[in-house]
Amino acid sequence: MAFLHRVVNGGGSLEREYALGTGRMDLCLRYGPTVLGIEIKVWREGRTDPAKAGLAQLVDALPLTLWV
Repeated sequence: MAFLHRVVNGGGSLEREYALGTGRMDLCLRYGPTVLGIEIKVWREGRTDPAKAGLAQLVDALPLTLWV
């Protein structure tokens, strides 16, 4: 959280998408030409690891130009 606050206080922006009840939250952090997509998932013991689904969501959500 401290990192996010420093970026925003330095002129960056943080966009949040809360998905209440789904166990996830998406963040888009922008600072100048840099754009970081952050997918936050809740991982509970006894449940499937959500990392694979989170990566797939990031690939689908961010423009292809950001991956080059």
